[in-house]
Amino acid sequence: MVLELSDYVIGAVLLIIAVIDARRFEIPDRLSFTVIGLAAIQLYFIERDLSMDRLMGGVTAFLLFELTRRIMAFRLKRDALGMGDVKLMMGGGLWVGLSYLPFSILLACLTGLLHFLYLAVFYKTSLREQKIPFGPYLVLGLMSVKLPFIQNILSTLAPF
Repeated sequence: MVLELSDYVIGAVLLIIAVIDARRFEIPDRLSFTVIGLAAIQLYFIERDLSMDRLMGGVTAFLLFELTRRIMAFRLKRDALGMGDVKLMMGGGLWVGLSYLPFSILLACLTGLLHFLYLAVFYKTSLREQKIPFGPYLVLGLMSVKLPFIQNILSTLAPF
């Protein structure tokens, strides 16, 4: 009961994050920390193996996105990925776990890339001038792996 209710709240907060990031190119800390906090509370209510998977998902997502953010800032000489995305994915990793984290990141990257290409082709703007918030795609990836039918498909394709 507690897990299901917190999943709904996390899902609602993620949708709010997606809308705010799409409009303002920012992810409010209080919303990211809400996701992190609720996902951390869930660790208490699940079995030990699953809680370790989720804990490792949060740590891995944070390290991966922070490293990516720093490398991109160094190479591009500007911010290309914000701390809001890093904090969002830390909470998302705690929520979906290490097992589903690669699928959620892959889906986010693919949908973001498709949108980026769509804008470049149909609006004929320079690829360097495109600014696209990544938060909505991260939310799409995270929520997709939490849906029951998507989880069944993924566990059939890659059982671990």
